[in-house]
Amino acid sequence: MRARETRGRLPEIVTHDGSALHHVRYSEAGDPQGAYLFTDPAVVRPWEDYIKGLFEAGEDVRTYVERDVAPLPPPRLTMAGTPAADTEQRTR
Repeated sequence: MRARETRGRLPEIVTHDGSALHHVRYSEAGDPQGAYLFTDPAVVRPWEDYIKGLFEAGEDVRTYVERDVAPLPPPRLTMAGTPAADTEQRTR
């Protein structure tokens, strides 16, 4: 995807069977802030074609997981940054 993001990150796009497209908006902090709705087929169709092309060019998630995720050690679960951990820190 980096090669396709030469002018910045690609937008988050949600399409609805050729009839509508939502461009999801986020705040600077990363919180969802709604979406722009497009219904013009001249806007929707090229984005749907682009997304289909990405899926066709992409790697099957199963081979990715087998190669890059399965060999990793299990994740360590921590409570860092959670309300329970913060309370525990204050009581020590």
